[in-house]
Amino acid sequence: MLQSINDLFIGNCTGTTGNGIAFTPPYKYTVESTAGLKEKIEAGAGATLGKPETSTPTPTPTPISIIYGDLNSDGKTNSTDYALMKRFLLDSISLTNEQIKAADVNLDGKVNSTDYAVLKRFILGSIISLPYNGTATYQAEDAVFSRAIFEAKNAGYTGTGYVNYDNVPGGYIEWTVNMANAGTYTLTLTYANGTSSNRTVDVSVNGNVVASNVVFGGTGAWTQWQTKSITASLNSGVNKIRVTATSSDGGPNIDKLEITQN
Repeated sequence: MLQSINDLFIGNCTGTTGNGIAFTPPYKYTVESTAGLKEKIEAGAGATLGKPETSTPTPTPTPISIIYGDLNSDGKTNSTDYALMKRFLLDSISLTNEQIKAADVNLDGKVNSTDYAVLKRFILGSIISLPYNGTATYQAEDAVFSRAIFEAKNAGYTGTGYVNYDNVPGGYIEWTVNMANAGTYTLTLTYANGTSSNRTVDVSVNGNVVASNVVFGGTGAWTQWQTKSITASLNSGVNKIRVTATSSDGGPNIDKLEITQN
């Protein structure tokens, strides 16, 4: 602003002192340099004019990644975390908000004996992933498969990909699962069938067919995924679940198997 006034006077007048020739009536004026005017203002105010203050933006907090079951934040979920949860439930220690979130392994908003039992099952291997709210998920690409291939080109799958059966009967996908309790379970397969023809499979548990020629209809596209569920009895401990294609075109693309105890 000061420099602009300085330029205005110099642009309309001759020299730096005298009568203004561009104003009516003429005024007596003395053109003061910007630096000189600044010194006079500072002297009169008893202060020094500085640069305008600029505020430093508050950095956005980095979100904390929660590893469910990892109460001591060492990047692993193991017996140490199990012991910490036990001590918390016995009121011998307190947990931070982040630890509370990690301890809520069944996502019900509370930390109690149910979480303690779920964490124990995870450590023993009967649950393969956390959080766990009653359903265990097994990716098809992690299973054993024959006359089928791993793919990841059709979007919409979970995990790292899915399994595509060869276009012949007899191909299979077999999961080995470890159940804590014997009982009746719902087995849910997520699949895609981009054709207009039905694809059929047999589902067997521990070598026994529990559902034959289960129909997987068209889903509209290979990127459109749907689910199909059956009920089966599983043993306590290790079980083998096999899904075998029975149609001439093979089976549908399989993304995952989910197991829920009834």
